[in-house]
Amino acid sequence: MKKIIIAVISFFVGIVCLSARIASLEHFNRAENFYVAGEYEKAVEHYEKGFETNPDNFSARQLWGVSLHIAAYNNFEAGNFSRALPFLRRLRNLDPEDEHIEKMYQTALSAIREEKEEVKAESPPPQVPEEYIRTLVSLLEMQIQFQKERLKHEDSFRQEIVSRTEVLQKSMILNLQEQTQKLEKTYIYTVGAGLIVLSIFIIFLVYYSRKREKLILKYQNRILVKLEEQFSTGLQNNSMQSAGRYNEKIERLQPNNKIQGIKLIESELAGYSEEKKIAEKLLLPLINDKDKEVEMRALTALYKYNPGKALEKFTVLGYSQHPSTRIKTIRQLALIPDEDTIRLIFGIAMDPDKNVRKEAIKVLNKIYSRGEVRISHEIRSKIKRFIKEEKMDMIID
Repeated sequence: MKKIIIAVISFFVGIVCLSARIASLEHFNRAENFYVAGEYEKAVEHYEKGFETNPDNFSARQLWGVSLHIAAYNNFEAGNFSRALPFLRRLRNLDPEDEHIEKMYQTALSAIREEKEEVKAESPPPQVPEEYIRTLVSLLEMQIQFQKERLKHEDSFRQEIVSRTEVLQKSMILNLQEQTQKLEKTYIYTVGAGLIVLSIFIIFLVYYSRKREKLILKYQNRILVKLEEQFSTGLQNNSMQSAGRYNEKIERLQPNNKIQGIKLIESELAGYSEEKKIAEKLLLPLINDKDKEVEMRALTALYKYNPGKALEKFTVLGYSQHPSTRIKTIRQLALIPDEDTIRLIFGIAMDPDKNVRKEAIKVLNKIYSRGEVRISHEIRSKIKRFIKEEKMDMIID
């Protein structure tokens, strides 16, 4: 807080000093104007006002001295002793050893006294010595030379500022041009590299997509061949040329043959668990089959490759309108027990249908009793509490 107060006081003191400085310069300018106009008394007055806040102005001091001499001399010569006396007093204080000034001062003082006593005394004004006039002329010449030197210095300083400004502007323009060229080159290189990387990425995607399509066609054809060998279904005719009609051919199979086809697909994809897109392509006509048994078997096979999609379809089946479908869903989920499928079975166990609930409780009790599947403590506690509430004492096979 003290620092802020000191800073504020310093700021206002600086403003006051600056204002006083400006006021003194205005008085000096007015004094010079009066000096040039020959009004030396007014010039003296304004010089002295300027000295109140700026006493160290050398050039103003010189002109003030000249104006003081001329004002004293003019008034003294004109017989205006009362007006000449203040100026003579100042000159006397400046140079007490100047006999001529002392003589003029005493003369003016005596004349004023005589005027007060109403005594008329005619005395010729003292002659100003030539030495005094030469001094005044010398002072004037010095002042003129000083002004010329100041103007010359100001011109040279102004020219130097202009030249330095031009050099600085040129340097800034050159630097800006260099930076712009560097940015343009960097932008071109960056865009070029980006286009190259993007092209390589697109080529890779196209290559990978075609490779995967060929692999899918290969699997589809192999499955059709094996189905033909087992069941003589007539699916193999011109198979490579009509592999795009794989879905139609699979849909024409009987449900039992479709289940065999699912087993063939699982055997073909053994060891390729990361190829979930291929598995989806091969199982697509089967996971949307009208026969619920086929559909559930296909979803069970898909669960290995894409659990999320398979679980989504199982959820729809588990909450269907037909209790028999819900019971089949519970039995099918029991074949692939894990945390997610157990959660779904537990959800279906809240079914209002007694038979559905009974089947769900039976499966959950078997999973809970054997403890073969790692499930969270939360789900395990819920299953235990639910079985207890239902009061079902089942015998574990």
